[in-house]
Amino acid sequence: MGRRGKLAVGLAIYFTLLFIPGPQFPGEDGSPLTSVLISGVAVPIGLLFFVCGIAYGIVTGTIDKASDVPPMMASAVTQVAPLIVLFFAAAQFIAWFDWSNMGTVLAIKTAGVLGSTTR
Repeated sequence: MGRRGKLAVGLAIYFTLLFIPGPQFPGEDGSPLTSVLISGVAVPIGLLFFVCGIAYGIVTGTIDKASDVPPMMASAVTQVAPLIVLFFAAAQFIAWFDWSNMGTVLAIKTAGVLGSTTR
């Protein structure tokens, strides 16, 4: 079974758990859309890609033993680290902008400036 086949099987299991009658992990209102499988979707997706990546590495021969995996994972994190730092800085700026209500102040001031230039 290829990588796509394993991914398809994993997705089939995930959606079966989500939508079978009487969901296995119902939300607070009993709906599958408020289920922990939807609100915590990052964990199953991460595990699914991890398992598919390990299987792919074993089949292609890039993973011979369990000790080959951590350096590969560290390499991947090293490559993504600058993007994580950028996202952190952007999230802090957006949170500060929201907390300070600076967007509202700028909108009002800018509207006043634009209004005075059209007269």
